[in-house]
Amino acid sequence: MEASSEEDEDDEPLSQEERLALSAFACAERGDAAELRRLAGRGVELGMVDEGGCSLAHEAAAGGQAGVVRLLGETTGDVLQRVRATLGAQEAELGWTPFHAAASQGHAECIEALAQITDDPATSIWLTRDREGGTPLHVAAMAGHVTAVRALLATLPEGAGEGAWSAVAARDHSDLTALHSAIIEGRAEVNFFQTRGSLCTNTPAH
Repeated sequence: MEASSEEDEDDEPLSQEERLALSAFACAERGDAAELRRLAGRGVELGMVDEGGCSLAHEAAAGGQAGVVRLLGETTGDVLQRVRATLGAQEAELGWTPFHAAASQGHAECIEALAQITDDPATSIWLTRDREGGTPLHVAAMAGHVTAVRALLATLPEGAGEGAWSAVAARDHSDLTALHSAIIEGRAEVNFFQTRGSLCTNTPAH
């Protein structure tokens, strides 16, 4: 449907900065790390967040673009700190972080790349909940993404003990753990929780 001339008149032209930002998000979505690097050289902020709370890390993680995620991790100084801040940032619609976005599509390589960037995995991976109260582990388990679950569990430090158990056994707003969610969704792959030994085998029945 063609827009009316009146609507066209009301549309303000995009600034150069806005056009470059849109180009950067398009690069993140399609995995064009080389072009994104070039845009960064022109002053595009790699740690930016749009009006909906979505960052370049969100876009890349959702699309499985691990190369772009790794590029974000190559930044330094203040830019790196801003990129790191986006890893725990929640987009407006679902309240997802980049880890939730990657987990939802089973992008284990992106989860691993994101985990290499964050300096606070406890917050960005395990403590930040979506609108349903779910962690990225809930999201991956509900969808039956075994490799993503394994990638998330691998971010827990060895010998973390009760702290690790608390993270894995976290309950969402429906009082369900990630394992409960997998069972309810009929995911036959629920035994993937045993990839960390006894850590996940004693989840109480709901």
